[in-house]
Amino acid sequence: MEAAGAGSGEDALSMLRAAAAAGPPFRLALLDFQLPDMETLALALVIKSDPTINATRLVLVAPLGKGMSSEELQRSGIATCLAKPVKQSRLIDCLINHVDLLVTESPSPKAAEIQSSSSSLGLDRSLLNTRILLAEDNCLVTGMNDFLSKPVRLSELAAALERWKVVAAKSGEKSWRP
Repeated sequence: MEAAGAGSGEDALSMLRAAAAAGPPFRLALLDFQLPDMETLALALVIKSDPTINATRLVLVAPLGKGMSSEELQRSGIATCLAKPVKQSRLIDCLINHVDLLVTESPSPKAAEIQSSSSSLGLDRSLLNTRILLAEDNCLVTGMNDFLSKPVRLSELAAALERWKVVAAKSGEKSWRP
């Protein structure tokens, strides 16, 4: 899995288009409800109207109580909405539910290494060949509890997931699926 972050809607569009042109494209984009330079719904509509990037699945990340109706989400081409603060288990469920499994018949050596590492780390195979874009303005300022610096490394992602798996277990959260 490869993740990238964009600080604005314009950055997100540039990154989506560049990835689509160079390959592989981003398969999922998490869109913050309050972007600094454009309305999130406008960004979603631009993405869905551009044939080079319209296959990207969109997930809205909104403060609790600021979400949209399912009709509004559907009209905007947004697959679902996650409420902030996003719980680890809900994010993982979202990734699994909205990212299709891509398994190549003859994976590259790097893909084979990642696949082997992910199995030993207990990560879900459906996330292996996935690129995810997070378009938001500033997570740390808004109360994010943890972060991974870019480029995201599989071992660091696994360690972060393990840290929060322990926190979730201590808080009694039952949705975690190793």
